[in-house]
Amino acid sequence: MSKSPPNRSLVPTVCSPQALSEADRENMLSLMNLYYHNVKPAKFLQDLMDKDFVICLRATLEDHPVERHNAQLGTVLGFSTQKVFVHDFNGNPCRILFSGDTIVSREHWNSPLLARAWGRLVMRLIGESPMPLYWLLLSKGYRTYRFLPLFFHNYAPSSQGLDNVELDGMRHALTRHLFGLAYNPETFTVSGRAIDNYFLRTGVADIDQARLCDRNVRRFLHLNPSYNEGDELSCIAPLTVDNFTGAARRVIGASYF
Repeated sequence: MSKSPPNRSLVPTVCSPQALSEADRENMLSLMNLYYHNVKPAKFLQDLMDKDFVICLRATLEDHPVERHNAQLGTVLGFSTQKVFVHDFNGNPCRILFSGDTIVSREHWNSPLLARAWGRLVMRLIGESPMPLYWLLLSKGYRTYRFLPLFFHNYAPSSQGLDNVELDGMRHALTRHLFGLAYNPETFTVSGRAIDNYFLRTGVADIDQARLCDRNVRRFLHLNPSYNEGDELSCIAPLTVDNFTGAARRVIGASYF
């Protein structure tokens, strides 16, 4: 009888891009190519190295666990890149957490570990920041957009269609600052063609009739109808302890609040 392969588990790690090994970067690029068209290796790596943090989900074997502090061990099966910068908004300096490339291997789509690691990083940043902190992200798929109503009370664009003048003004200013003429202020979207963006492969996050039963998916499609061409929807949420929902608190862990 053949021996069954060891069970794989996941360990989240957070490190700087400079701490990633060449094998890590190759695994990350492979993941991007698996789920996206038009991924340019040089552009991906340049964008990666411009970030401040990389959250990785790493594969482990149950009999050979990976130490959480060691970012060099374990195959990367998911990741999210993060950049922190300060932006002056109407004379008030704000700290911005900008999320870049984010992908998780299909067999781990239901794992909460990436969201948990991201939330714990945010709690650390909240504690360190003397100025208001906001999360800016671009969403080219409904899975990313649905994260907003799950984790936050206050965010824009609202899944309920409610206007938020302050947050809309902030995401407008920040996205224009980052993407210039590729940003359309009328739709709050960044043109995929203008930035030669990658876009989701067929079968990864298609919006079919079954998905349209979800109000948040319908809202995303209304706001970003050209998502399958690489267009990205600008989204924002205040990063405060009070803005996290009960679901977010359960994912992140009660001891962090």
